[in-house]
Amino acid sequence: TRYLERVWLSTVPRAGEWMSDAIEPMKAAKPPDPFMQAAVQHLRMTGAERVKGITDTSRQEIGNQIRIGVSKGESRQQIADRITKHRRSITPDRAMTIARTEVHAAANYGSLIAAEAVAVPMRKIWIARADARDTHAAASGQRRSLDAAFIVGGYPLMHPGDGSMGAPAGLVVNCRCVMTFEVRRATRPRRAA
Repeated sequence: TRYLERVWLSTVPRAGEWMSDAIEPMKAAKPPDPFMQAAVQHLRMTGAERVKGITDTSRQEIGNQIRIGVSKGESRQQIADRITKHRRSITPDRAMTIARTEVHAAANYGSLIAAEAVAVPMRKIWIARADARDTHAAASGQRRSLDAAFIVGGYPLMHPGDGSMGAPAGLVVNCRCVMTFEVRRATRPRRAA
């Protein structure tokens, strides 16, 4: 939990300020420190679920070690040693996956908060990388109002990396998609013929 707090509280303000600077000509005066407030609020609402997801994955890894030990006919002590050896600490690869996923999600969240602060009506656009997983590639180009969710693989996501609305880890972990924003043009009513 402390790790996630550090990541989100350092990344959201930086990403928000970067996006804010990018859309500066369109925005009104910047409210005082909205990015830190938004990061804190988001962590209060979703932090426990994000930590639970990381813990669940670790539990699955331990289960895998038990299955491997049983299939090899190992004794209880050998299986216990296997688990201890495997889970002594988070592996560097696992740590990198967690860091990459959380920093990316926090950066996209910060960008969304910055766009919401703009006085001009805007909408967000999902942009997938050329080598993105199929569900993310299919979502590429979706346009939504800032308060509406993208639909990715049948699940709602407010921004790339968002798991707050129940999206499974397979849609969130290692996501590299981004959002861009555009000014939402007012539609003119059609005249009767």
